[in-house]
Amino acid sequence: MTRDLIRINKLLSILIAFLAFTQCNQTSSSSSSSKNSLAAAALYSYSSSTTSKCTSASTSTTLTVSSTIGVSGSTMSSNYACTLYGGLGYSPDLSWSGCPSTTKELALIMTTIALDGTKYNWILYSIPTTVSSLATNTSGVGTAGLGSDGPTYGYQAPCSSGLGTKDYIFTMYALSATPTLSGVVTGAVLTSAISSTTLAKGSITLSYTR
Repeated sequence: MTRDLIRINKLLSILIAFLAFTQCNQTSSSSSSSKNSLAAAALYSYSSSTTSKCTSASTSTTLTVSSTIGVSGSTMSSNYACTLYGGLGYSPDLSWSGCPSTTKELALIMTTIALDGTKYNWILYSIPTTVSSLATNTSGVGTAGLGSDGPTYGYQAPCSSGLGTKDYIFTMYALSATPTLSGVVTGAVLTSAISSTTLAKGSITLSYTR
């Protein structure tokens, strides 16, 4: 009888130790999962935009536009070029400030000069005034229009078939009203629609060499 009790006590000890170990692992796993979820949420938030109201008491008609790539005239790496020629197709990060207090929303137009005239690489409108920057390879901010290299809506990376250096101009517009748009919104359509409601604008020029 005594031996049986000893065996039962040993088995109970082993069972208690096993349950404690399992509980510990579950707690650790839950904590790790929670941390990973928070990290992923923070990364997504950063990759979309920075929430910081653009409007101020400024009455200037010029916005300040910048990028961590460098000052105006700096060269973009292949990260921002099309995948057809070995790039990653990322859109560059942009920041802006100096929106007049009456700004209702913002718009972004990226252009370059091609052999057949102005080419539109990125058209983005309905950008809230609570957004003051776009992170690298951003998404989910504003409404994208149709670029010259359609049918893709959104950023169309530099993809010139010819060798050499080309300049790409990123222009931000502070608007006093929501533009009236219908049908397919191209660069020319948006440019015309915002011509009478532009309070201020600013640009940065970045080049790419293939």
